[in-house]
Amino acid sequence: GYGPCQPDWLQCCNSAKWLTVHVGAFVFLAGMQVTGLKAAAARPLEKQFGFTSTEIGIMAAMYDVGAAIFGFIFSFFAAHTHKGKWVATGSILMAVGSMIIASPHFIYGRYQYSAVLNVSSICDETVSGSCTSGAISSSSVQLIILSLGQLISGMGSTIIWTIAYPYLDENVSPTASPIYIGVFGALASLGPGAGYLLGGAFLNFFVDWPTRPTDINSSDPQWVGAWWFGYVLSAILMAMTAVPLLAYPKHLPEYEKNKEKRAKIAIGKSVIDNNYGNSIKELPKAVKELVTNKVFLFVTLGATTEGMTVGGLSTFIPKYLQTQMNISSSRASFLSGILVVIGAASGMQLGGVVVRVKRLRPVQIAKFCYSVGIAGIFCALLILFNCSDVPIAGVTKSYLANNTSQSLTNMNLVSGCNGNCNCYISNYDPVCGIDGISYASPCYAGCSYSRINGTSKYYYSCSCISKGNTSATMASQSYDAVRELCPNNCKFFIPVLIAISLSMFITYFNSVPASQVIMRCVPESQRCFALGINWLVLRLLGSVPGPLIVGSIIDQSCILWNEQCGRRSFCWKYDNYLLSVLLTVVLVTLKTLTAVFFFLAWYFF
Repeated sequence: GYGPCQPDWLQCCNSAKWLTVHVGAFVFLAGMQVTGLKAAAARPLEKQFGFTSTEIGIMAAMYDVGAAIFGFIFSFFAAHTHKGKWVATGSILMAVGSMIIASPHFIYGRYQYSAVLNVSSICDETVSGSCTSGAISSSSVQLIILSLGQLISGMGSTIIWTIAYPYLDENVSPTASPIYIGVFGALASLGPGAGYLLGGAFLNFFVDWPTRPTDINSSDPQWVGAWWFGYVLSAILMAMTAVPLLAYPKHLPEYEKNKEKRAKIAIGKSVIDNNYGNSIKELPKAVKELVTNKVFLFVTLGATTEGMTVGGLSTFIPKYLQTQMNISSSRASFLSGILVVIGAASGMQLGGVVVRVKRLRPVQIAKFCYSVGIAGIFCALLILFNCSDVPIAGVTKSYLANNTSQSLTNMNLVSGCNGNCNCYISNYDPVCGIDGISYASPCYAGCSYSRINGTSKYYYSCSCISKGNTSATMASQSYDAVRELCPNNCKFFIPVLIAISLSMFITYFNSVPASQVIMRCVPESQRCFALGINWLVLRLLGSVPGPLIVGSIIDQSCILWNEQCGRRSFCWKYDNYLLSVLLTVVLVTLKTLTAVFFFLAWYFF
């Protein structure tokens, strides 16, 4: 109820099942906002504000900074207070953070793409070669606003795993806890899937909705979708979720009975409950007691390396798929949602089911985590599957009509055939020539004019495209190029999807068991704080550097940067092979460390 207002008809909701429903709604929406919507928005934000992948990684990392620092503080003081009120506060904070993230769309002007800036897409020797300075705007302020929104969202989200998690666990039987926590975890992983799907659907709308341009569509490289839609929706739903959460009592009816059951199975270095959390002076003693618990220490380190994997992959999965498979942002986000639902949600749910069905003791759960960690190493190797790069003249191919690959270090989009065309890479608008080679734009292909036939746009008199190396079928075409990238005919489309899905499954398969080990190896009053310490280390050493590392890897594999007036911003095209190799090296290293840490936790039990 709400203060003195506690009607009898509302008491039917005063149960673990209804608590799971309402906390689960919060968890679901949080996953949707901080993972799915954030990842779906990454590529559109790069194009609209000129961010690099590293800058997107910085923005994503600020969420984890907020979660880590405030999770540590909140969890210490929440042990002896009303956890339900804390959970409702977390939902409100996430609503505020979501609106702040969406705010740059309303504060700054309309998105300016090349057609709006009157940059010619065809070869025009009469156009002045001066820089279009109006296209340039500082992205630092937008980055600060977005990072602030992520920081506040992290403050709210941290309450889920440091306070809501033990709040649910302490109000159910310890034997039933893995099932409830498994449902809790499944909703946490279904949320990102919903975020990817919704985010992908919203990207089909133009960023300046309800305006819709007539000269570009959602498959155009210059298109930026309405990334902000999802954040506005999330803010509204988060505010609504806080209402029922505020009504729950400090403890549900069977709390004391469940507390006695948990005390009987507590295992670890510290089985004496010192009831820390009443004073800030007890903080150093509480920290020392936890960090000297070797089981807790190594499980936390194992979770940290897994957090680095999740933090990096979850932020950039849509972009990775878009790069490898040459598909639109919307479709990449949709596929990411399917992969997360299949991999992450099923992994988290099955992890809880295995612990429950097998009735594993804490030491057996630690061994189970180690075994799953070993399997994760082999799954990471599957990321080596990659799609071949589309040949682009001046980037991966020379402008000469032959099959000789051009060294990436000698990339030069300007050639004798387009030297007088005054082309700009900011007007990236790829076309597929009848010679089977893609060109960065009709201008770089040396095309003089174009015609529209239905939904397709064709180009003619392209001086850089030779019909000498074309097939009889292509040579018979009246046009020289069509507005699209040449197909890459990816042979590993399905293996790439399976590799990512399996990696997500294995990572989340360990999530519930690892959390169960932590809560069973520390005293009752220390569980919130133990999860807070775990959250602090996992975030600061795992989730914060994860997006930065993966973002840096993506930037290092870039072979065609967008440049305006000498300023480099986001990347148009990546080296698929280099990207998959670098990502595999990082993932295998992290998965090996995970297995080692879980082995040590099992060894010291």
